[in-house]
Amino acid sequence: MGLRSDSDPGIARYLRRSSALGGGAPSRMRIAQELFPGLAQDALSWKALDRMQRDMVLTREQAHYRWLNRHNVGAVFAADCEGMCPPIDGERATCQRCRQLYKLHLFQNVLNRKEPQEANMKFVLKGHRCQELGSIYLKYEGVRQLIEEVSFTNEAVCTLRFAKGVSNGLYKKQDVLLGMVEAMVKKAQRLAHGQHLQNMQYTDAFDSFCSVLSSLSPQAYKTFHHHFGGRSLRSMRYVVPASTHIFSSLK
Repeated sequence: MGLRSDSDPGIARYLRRSSALGGGAPSRMRIAQELFPGLAQDALSWKALDRMQRDMVLTREQAHYRWLNRHNVGAVFAADCEGMCPPIDGERATCQRCRQLYKLHLFQNVLNRKEPQEANMKFVLKGHRCQELGSIYLKYEGVRQLIEEVSFTNEAVCTLRFAKGVSNGLYKKQDVLLGMVEAMVKKAQRLAHGQHLQNMQYTDAFDSFCSVLSSLSPQAYKTFHHHFGGRSLRSMRYVVPASTHIFSSLK
């Protein structure tokens, strides 16, 4: 059953602050040294590797994970987990190999590491984020396209393009996107008038999207919430998705 966040605060904290798919592998530079002994070791760095070499290092890294993180179920499993164990006194049991993770000094280090302030999450190195999952989350209801336009075009042009699209009905089926924009506008207006953000109202579609995202990955939702608004992670526990179209869009 793995080491679960509901029984170990350290596991919960680790899964909240890290989007990594696992851990316990040798450092990437050590892996690179093993894979490419012909490279000058004194000048070896991540930037010195080309795209193919980086992919090879990352693939080998995952193959050597000692543990696997499963944010959707709030648990960490040993890479060689024995699977289901018979319950003990009616309680879920953890296999011996998962329990042995606690004996790893490296695993204890990641469990004891403090959770960074939300405002500092943006400083996490891109190489230690799961950007593929982040990209999937942002594809929901057209959010990714809007972010890419902001990143690669003039902001004023993008804003006018978006407003024109709303006026022309281009986003009439993008309920989550429109709900997000509405939430951001309300938040900015309240802050500009010195008002607090409690008791803010959100559209059902935006609430549903946030609820799904927070259940899939609390860490990803914290990052999303920091940039785009929405209910706090604690408040989100009491939100029941109002519709199921979010789930159908993932198929």
